[in-house]
Amino acid sequence: MRAAQDKIVGAVLLEYTPLYRQLFAAGDKTRQIIVTASVTGMAAALALGYVLARGLVRDLRRLTVAADLLASGDASARAVIGSRGELGELATAFNDMAAQIAAQKAALTELAARDPLTGLLNRRAFESRMGEALAHAGRAGAPMALLRLDFEPLQGGQRPARPSGRRPGPAYRRGPAGGGAEGGGRGGPARR
Repeated sequence: MRAAQDKIVGAVLLEYTPLYRQLFAAGDKTRQIIVTASVTGMAAALALGYVLARGLVRDLRRLTVAADLLASGDASARAVIGSRGELGELATAFNDMAAQIAAQKAALTELAARDPLTGLLNRRAFESRMGEALAHAGRAGAPMALLRLDFEPLQGGQRPARPSGRRPGPAYRRGPAGGGAEGGGRGGPARR
């Protein structure tokens, strides 16, 4: 078949003839362009896929490391991720969860260390801080004083009875060494 300008538009070949060789030769350049473009496109797609997969795997590893640190008790563990898509949203949700866990842990620690009625430190926290203060005073060679008030009788709603019904008077007297105010023995303040 020939077009108006005497160009071959198509042909039906029943046997290999010189016309077949001519048509095949005319398509060589087109086939080379198609093969080159296909190979180049596949190489570019593989390179882009590698770069994207590498970034995705790196971000997943960072998220996994942060989750492992949080699971092992590191409350400051946070996921630092460069992507902004779904993985970025997951990292943001993870960091929000870690912050909430840290806040709840701090609240529970505070509740465990304080008396709910008075808001004062409980015995365990008191003894821990007292040990720290004694150790610090020992290292610094500084004197230390302690004032201890017993609120346990008040917690049940009962007031402690005053001995002998007397009005409260001065609670301390001068100690035998002539120093400052001291209690009158091991049991507490001296009575007059």
